[in-house]
This record gives sequence, C-alpha cells and structure tokens, in this order.
Amino acid sequence: MSEKKEEILIKFENITSEIDEDSYLSFNCEVAFENLYDDEFICEYQLSFYNKSDHIHFSNHEKCVINSSENNIYCGASINIDGAYIPNEFKFFYRLSKEIGEISFSPKLPQKKNTAVINSPPKGLLGGNKWGSKSVEINSLVIKNDTDGFFNYKFTASTSRPDERGMIFKFSTADNDVMSDPIIFNNTFVTQTANVEASEKADVSCKIFQPLKWVELINKDSFTTEKNNNE
Repeated sequence: MSEKKEEILIKFENITSEIDEDSYLSFNCEVAFENLYDDEFICEYQLSFYNKSDHIHFSNHEKCVINSSENNIYCGASINIDGAYIPNEFKFFYRLSKEIGEISFSPKLPQKKNTAVINSPPKGLLGGNKWGSKSVEINSLVIKNDTDGFFNYKFTASTSRPDERGMIFKFSTADNDVMSDPIIFNNTFVTQTANVEASEKADVSCKIFQPLKWVELINKDSFTTEKNNNE
C-alpha cells in the first residue's frame, strides 16, 4: 500500500514593498511550495492587492514550472498608484496542473543548410493522429536548417479540451535540450517557435498536463510600504 502524500503547503517569505516620490510602488515576495514530492507541475499564479477591504490592483497572470527541487516562485508587481491608497494586504491566487501523459517521437531533420522539413504525424489504423495523448495532439513540426548552424523550428499543437489541458514541448539533441514555456490551452490551437544548435539526430518529448482547481490564499499578516526617496 502506497504512503499517503501530505497536502501541499505554501509559505510567503521575504515580502518587501517600496514607493517612490512619483507614487510608483514596487512589491516583491517569495512563495515557497512544500510537499511537492517527485511530481512536476505547471503553476499559474496572480496577486491581488487591497487597502483594507478595498481592491487596488491585480498583477499579471504568470506561469512557471515547479517541483520538489525548484519549489520557490518570486512574485512581483509594479503599481503606479495614488499614494493615498497604498495597499497593505494581498491575496495569492494559484492553479497547479499535474502531468497526465506524454507524446514522444523522433522527427526528420533537414541535412542541408537553408532547407526545411515538414514533419506531419503518422496515422493510426483508424486514421487517428499517432502524435496524440489525453486530448492533445501535435499537428506539425517544421524544422529549418539555417545558415548559421542552428535549427529553427515551429510546432503547432491542438486540444479538444481548452482550459482543461496544458503542455511543455521539449526538443532534444545530443548536446542540448530546449523546453517551451509552460502552455495552458486557452484556445484550440497553439503555435510556438524556437531554435537549437543543429545536430544529426533529435527527439521530441511533449508532456501533457491537466489543470486542477484555482486556490485563493490570503496573506494573514498585513505589510507596510517603505518610502524610497531615491537619494
């Protein structure tokens, strides 16, 4: 019988807030996740600022990858604000996406400089896309052998379950691994481009993720903002 995992815990650390003479506020804090074990997650997060019960500002919606060895997120926000409404409280909204599948294949590569290859997915016995898993498919991978010794590549992926699937695309050669930014499908299709040093062989590994529920955490202690006179 497998040991039951402890609940994921979160701590807020190193909270700083400064405002200058032009009412430009800079906020930073560190968010530490505990009990992630060996799992890897896509983490979406956003900060919301308040002055007592009055809402002041939402930070940008951000994404990153966290795991047991890289479990800290460095959050920040820059707010151009009236000094009379300086925030002293914040909420942290986050959503984790867990890994549920993987797509792996070895693409064809252009051997000559300034040429390109279009990699299309093979079809299964029933005509389905073999580069698919858990409602996510790789639709194409275009690789160009540029004149400077690099492969420029572009992939297109799709899902039948927008906002219920995410992915991380990794292009590997003998000497390099290039990973995409974490993707959460807001629409049916996504396209991304990148480059890697040219090689005679390459492999693609695409991890598939399923978003969990959004969680709202309130920082229990109010914070103060220091004045920065830029002297």
